[in-house]
Amino acid sequence: MAKERCIKTIEKRDGSAKLFIMERDDGLYRFVGERLAEELGETYWEPCDSSGLYQSADAAERAAEKEVLWLRDQISTEPSQPAWGLPPHAFLNSVRMIQPLLGLLALLVVTLVTQVGGLAFALCWIASSFLFPARLRGWRRAGASIVLFIALYAVLNSFVVPRLAALAGRVPLPCHSEPDRPFAAANPIYCWLGRNYVDARLLALLTNLSRDMERAYPGTVTLYLDGNFPFLNGFPLLPHLSHSDGRKLDMAFYYATPSGSYLPGRLRSPIGYWAFEQPNADDPAPCRGRRWFSLRWDMTSLQDLYPDRPLEPARTRAALNWLVTKGQEFGLERVFIEPYLAARLGVSSPLIGFQGCRAARHDDHIHFQVKRS
Repeated sequence: MAKERCIKTIEKRDGSAKLFIMERDDGLYRFVGERLAEELGETYWEPCDSSGLYQSADAAERAAEKEVLWLRDQISTEPSQPAWGLPPHAFLNSVRMIQPLLGLLALLVVTLVTQVGGLAFALCWIASSFLFPARLRGWRRAGASIVLFIALYAVLNSFVVPRLAALAGRVPLPCHSEPDRPFAAANPIYCWLGRNYVDARLLALLTNLSRDMERAYPGTVTLYLDGNFPFLNGFPLLPHLSHSDGRKLDMAFYYATPSGSYLPGRLRSPIGYWAFEQPNADDPAPCRGRRWFSLRWDMTSLQDLYPDRPLEPARTRAALNWLVTKGQEFGLERVFIEPYLAARLGVSSPLIGFQGCRAARHDDHIHFQVKRS
């Protein structure tokens, strides 16, 4: 006879009956019940309900809700209304019904945020049905699925994606600086999410830019932000309007202490974006009053939260000058930075342009791109 253990107990409100959901060691489930009985002035528990076998604990509980009279009555008069005016059992049943939709929504979100994560999510979904036993349910199954997803995503990102992306002409930017290439990701999240893939010319450009900056200003570390995803021209890298073909890369500004001392590898915001320099009252404002259908967010509420780290003008000016001069040797086509900031730094070139009022502000980073190959 199969051994079994109780995995859930449901009590009648007045304490006169109990129902137990039992898990057997063969992976099947059933429910059994007890009720208080009295005889000769003594009370005791006697068995009262017993079911057949079910494939899951949920199925056994749903059957009990239909077959056990006191439980059915208790649920129908349940006072708590946790969501949308539904009693608990109806709410849980609703959640179970939309689980496939929730899964598809998660797949969509992971794909849009990481691209490759969508493939890892789909593989995890398929593999979990073969790897996990049927009795692994609820939070334990969810936890195991998360671990499996992370493992699949790490394997794909480390060993599979770089080789396949190279066939399409994109290479991953190194995440950490080395003595012979003093540049790095501004935040590890750009590597973790696979947003550090670029045309090979951009890797060469950034390598040479960082070396020349370090020679001119010893100890300088150049930080990059968003690049592109590894695959598919036209696949959006949200929230950017471009960054969809491997030819674009964003670079962080260089920052200093309030006294003017350079801060190597430091930013104002945690991810390098949205810590804006501010125009003066007499600076041109081509987008004043134009906010509809625009990504030109001011993030006003965030600005006072950032540390007092002014832009380091000498290094930022030198990098911008390098891009519009030596950068052309690597196919540089265009540089985007707010016009007032380029003027403040004293750098002008036909290659420096304004990104337009629909795109995000570019006074928190420098955007540059190479020509189509």
